[in-house]
Amino acid sequence: MRVVLDHCRETGTMASVVSGDEETYTGYIRQVDDLRATMETLDFFGATEGKQQFALRDLSLVELETNEEIMYRRLGEAQLKLL
Repeated sequence: MRVVLDHCRETGTMASVVSGDEETYTGYIRQVDDLRATMETLDFFGATEGKQQFALRDLSLVELETNEEIMYRRLGEAQLKLL
């Protein structure tokens, strides 16, 4: 799990993670260590919502470049153009 999250952080790839409480969060991985990952989460419109920290042992799934992540990225890019 850490290798995948490190790759996301290094390349700026958007990811979705499913936490132990079955919540899904989408955003950019900003920090990873041996125990936890910090994600800059996005709201439904692709805008930055805040930061969320996860214990690596609590993550059950990481998704990269699925249709959901592509949608969030495009929404975020469209917001930047409007500003």
